[in-house]
Amino acid sequence: RSTYRRSLMDWAEYKRLCDQPHVISRHLLVSTAEIIEASGDLALASRLRSVCESEPIKRPADHRGDARSHMFHASFSYAEAERILEILGMSEVSGISAMCAAWREYQTDSQSNHTRLRANHENKSSTLCA
Repeated sequence: RSTYRRSLMDWAEYKRLCDQPHVISRHLLVSTAEIIEASGDLALASRLRSVCESEPIKRPADHRGDARSHMFHASFSYAEAERILEILGMSEVSGISAMCAAWREYQTDSQSNHTRLRANHENKSSTLCA
């Protein structure tokens, strides 16, 4: 019984995971893919949809949401997030500002991670070459 309890996701951990910029709901992924597809960028739309084929984050046992509320770890590049924002910015779909805000947060986090990784790499390189 205690093993079963430990295997369940608790709400605090679930919320912590879902609040990360690189965790995206199926609803946002599918809605964004539809807009991207309509713009003609089929490869990017397919990339968005492919995230939904991965394993969603485990939910608490008493979670009441349907499959649209599944959350996924996503790994889009800064350039992909930039392209998504560019296409969304040209869209006149209702509710687009909330979608843009979510993707802007993703893009900002991607840029921060990229900058941090580059700085770490440069520090290691300068130490090795000293």
